[in-house]
Amino acid sequence: WNVLPSRVEGVIEERVGRLQEELRELLRVASVEGENFTVDILSRVTEISERALLKKLGEELEKRHQLVTEGDVEKIGSKWIAHFRFGHALFQQYLYNQLGRREKLMLHGTIAETLEELYASQLELVTVQLAHHYRLAGEGEKAVEFAMRAARRALRIGASSEAIAHTDAILELIQDFPPAQRKTIEIDAQLIRGHASSVIKGYDSAETAAAFQRARSVAATRPAQARTVTILFGLWGRRIGNLDFAGGEADALEMLRIAESLDDTNARIHAHESLSLTYYHSGQLALAIEHAQKLMALVQDASVPLYIEQQGKDPRAFGLRSLALCEYIMGAREEALEHQRMMEAFVAASGHPFSIVVAQTFGYLRGFIDREPAVTLPEARRSMERAQAVGSATYSTLPLMYIAWAEARAGDAAAIAKIEEGFRAFNSNGGRLHHSTYKLMTADAYGAHGRWSEALAAMTEAIDVADKHHEYLLIAELHRMHGDALRALGRTAEARGSYAMALERARQQGAGTFARRAEEALLALDGAIVAN
Repeated sequence: WNVLPSRVEGVIEERVGRLQEELRELLRVASVEGENFTVDILSRVTEISERALLKKLGEELEKRHQLVTEGDVEKIGSKWIAHFRFGHALFQQYLYNQLGRREKLMLHGTIAETLEELYASQLELVTVQLAHHYRLAGEGEKAVEFAMRAARRALRIGASSEAIAHTDAILELIQDFPPAQRKTIEIDAQLIRGHASSVIKGYDSAETAAAFQRARSVAATRPAQARTVTILFGLWGRRIGNLDFAGGEADALEMLRIAESLDDTNARIHAHESLSLTYYHSGQLALAIEHAQKLMALVQDASVPLYIEQQGKDPRAFGLRSLALCEYIMGAREEALEHQRMMEAFVAASGHPFSIVVAQTFGYLRGFIDREPAVTLPEARRSMERAQAVGSATYSTLPLMYIAWAEARAGDAAAIAKIEEGFRAFNSNGGRLHHSTYKLMTADAYGAHGRWSEALAAMTEAIDVADKHHEYLLIAELHRMHGDALRALGRTAEARGSYAMALERARQQGAGTFARRAEEALLALDGAIVAN
């Protein structure tokens, strides 16, 4: 765009050359704002009354010369703001190129100041433009201020790629800042970058880890603060993705210790969220519920937008999902469904796209817990479509396992291999989270197709991995399915041992749903023995 082809430039020069000097000057000034420009700003910079300017733009430049067209009119506070746009981006670029470097600096600065004044009551509408103009005006601090605001807003509305792009600009702008100021800003930028990257690629991705590691490195010599908790959360996510629940618990407890020492509510919320999810995946259901309840007790509706800006999600989505799933597994289904309804209402009110995606996972997770493919399949497809629209690779790939399992249970033998494909896609960064789920689905699908030897092998491996890493959320179900495979292969005594172990583990966890399933399996086994 900086250099126009000579033939194109000649045509544009001829068109612009027909204008009176006053009109050319108007367009040159307008070109600094961009392809779209604001009448009020142009009026103040050129010192031409708004009414006279509208006449020149409408009658001369639009109708007669067809170089601009009228755009939107918006109300900001008590004032109506009118916009025009160039008929083609090439006209704007040609006119902008005619300006000298110093003139561009001055005009960008004037435009930024005027824009900030005009939109004082609704600055979030123009943070991107303000960052752009202040940067080109050579005012680095102001540019960083508004780029940071733009990045936080992007995180709040679920525009993760935009948030990362803004942090790119911030990190470039601060290179010449004083060391202390640069470090503070870089930590905040890297945290935004980490959260945005986690939405797109997951907490266990190299990009996400790099952002949080860099933030940790920069903050290493500083006293603990709320940012420290956020940094630990980013590193905690990588541990959980790799089934390091002991390390994840240690990180989460350290987060809580720091949050308590700082007396910082949002940091406490973050810590309890981490603890709840850690205990959920490791099958410690009562503890997961306890920390989810503490999280919910701390959340105030008015503080949710700020939390989303800082952490990239509505904390109630993860808190209530963890609470509802644990209750559902424990057998408190009415309470679980009530918390599901609360979660859906909260995230709908916040309107945060990624948090809505998180909440929607409950539908297909519940369907799988109930072993109902007909419920799981449509819920998983709906959630995947929503996640794809948000641009979340993590939540776009997780439903693939559930879709494949449901299709396999519906009779599609080819779908069995797709369960592993979904697991690999979800863990494309090298993690192993949901290994137990993947293996349980595979064994269940094998069993549905009479392939019990393969089901037994899958369960033997799953139990070994679960015991090694303490991924115990589904440990009772793994032992029960192990028993189903043994029974189908005629190994009745061994099947009884697996069912008894399933019942014991379920009772230890308080997992009423799984305990009843193990009891039914034992009763069915005894009934079959008596019948024989």
